Amino acid sequence: MVDYERLNAFLQKNQIHHVTGMDHIKRVHDICLKIAKKTNNANIDYDVLRVAAYLHDCAVPVSGSLNHHEKAAQTIGNLLEEIGLPPEKQTRVLEAIRTHSRQKKGLVPETLEAQILKDADGIDGIGAVGILRAVLRSYGNQSYDGDVNKNGVKLVNSRMLNIQGSDNAISTEVGKRMAEEKIRFHQLFMKTLEEELTETNEEGKEL
Repeated sequence: MVDYERLNAFLQKNQIHHVTGMDHIKRVHDICLKIAKKTNNANIDYDVLRVAAYLHDCAVPVSGSLNHHEKAAQTIGNLLEEIGLPPEKQTRVLEAIRTHSRQKKGLVPETLEAQILKDADGIDGIGAVGILRAVLRSYGNQSYDGDVNKNGVKLVNSRMLNIQGSDNAISTEVGKRMAEEKIRFHQLFMKTLEEELTETNEEGKEL
C-alpha cells in the first residue's frame, strides 16, 4: 500500500513554486483520475498514475521548468521506495514523469499512465486556467514588460502551441474530448483579444 500521507508531507515541504505549486498538482491529479475512470481500462495502475501526477513537477522549484522532467526522475527514487511503491511500479512512475514535459521535443509516452499524465498536464495549460497561469508566469519571471499589444497574443497563443504537433498533441480519446471545450474558449479569447487590440491600434493612429 502506498503511503500517501508521507508523499503529501514531501510535497507540502518542497512544492512551493508559484506556477507549478500544489494547486496545479491537484488539478493535474484530478484530471488524470477523470481520464482514467472514463477510459475504463483495467490495465491502468492507479497508484502509478496518482504518484506520477503528484510528483511530475516536483523538481521545478530546484531546476526550473526546462529540464524538470529529467531532474525529477533522477532524484525521487528513494522517495518512491520510502512510500512503499514496488520496483516495477517505480519504473512506470519514472517513465511517466520523464515523458510528460512539452518543453522538450521527442518525449513520447508509451504506457497508458504516461499518456494520461501528459494529457492532463496539457489540459491544465489551456482554457481559462491555462490563460491565467500564463499571465501569472509572465509576472513571476518578469518577462511581461507592460505592453499587452506586443506580448498578449503571443503569450496566450503559446498555451495552445503546447498541445499541438505530433509530440505534444492530446493522445487519449477521453483527453481529447475533455480538451475540446477548453480549446474553444481559448480560441474565442484569442480572437476577442486580437479584435480589441486591432480596434485600439486603429484608433491610436489618429492621435
